Amino acid sequence: MTSNVNDPLMEQEAFGLLNLRAALQFADYDADLTLWGRNVTDERYRRVNFDAVIQTGTVMAYPGEPRSYGLSLNKRF
Repeated sequence: MTSNVNDPLMEQEAFGLLNLRAALQFADYDADLTLWGRNVTDERYRRVNFDAVIQTGTVMAYPGEPRSYGLSLNKRF
């Protein structure tokens, strides 16, 4: 349940998220290069359900974060 009122419209099936991170360290340059991914399997889920204002029986929700990935370079000075 995504709410404390046990409304059947706010029930959500179980889901799992897969986040990955791999990094290389370059000691000579005092730097790190990181490849990362969030929600790699692109799981569709709702973060929060709530009753719509002044619309009895209507439920609204925020979607979960979609798949994202990137490359980060960190340099220490």
